[in-house]
Amino acid sequence: MSDVANQFGRAARRVCAASLVSGVWKVRVTMLRVRSIAISAATLCFFAVGIIGSLSGLSPCTCAKRAVLGAAAAYIAAGVAVRAINAILTQAMIESRINRESAGEIES
Repeated sequence: MSDVANQFGRAARRVCAASLVSGVWKVRVTMLRVRSIAISAATLCFFAVGIIGSLSGLSPCTCAKRAVLGAAAAYIAAGVAVRAINAILTQAMIESRINRESAGEIES
């Protein structure tokens, strides 16, 4: 039983983060995991820029610098994009729920 509870707890921590602000609990729900997607994009960009630079005949130091800068830019861009997608998805879910409740489909 405790294994199931631990797995549920880990999943819940991944999905939402709650914070107490001014005596009111605010819950932030994320559909997509921002950090893992951003790290994957940064890793892919790092190796792609490094390989392209080495095939172009650049020095290893130049390739490394450009790869690190490209990875940092990809990490930031992917993080912003995933946060925007999460906001859009969350807003769409909220509007859908409100529309269903106003139509009388959901009874509390």
